[in-house]
Amino acid sequence: MYEGVRMSLFLAPRVLSIALAVFIALFPLDVFGENNGFWQTLVALLLRLMPSFLILATLAISWRWEWVGAVVFAALGALYLVVV
Repeated sequence: MYEGVRMSLFLAPRVLSIALAVFIALFPLDVFGENNGFWQTLVALLLRLMPSFLILATLAISWRWEWVGAVVFAALGALYLVVV
């Protein structure tokens, strides 16, 4: 019984991080509505996807070293508070 709860607590942050990255990645799709060329659209898309890339990179690092992920996610949260 406790093994299932333990596994849920182990996987929950990972699943939520993936869901957050996918959710944030939906917002840059408006770049395709602009009338820009291919390269301008590609650059704009990559720049707007940068937060999702940061979350996925942090997830990849934290999958191996949990304490690094905790520090980086806290730093990203603090950076978000400062920026907004």
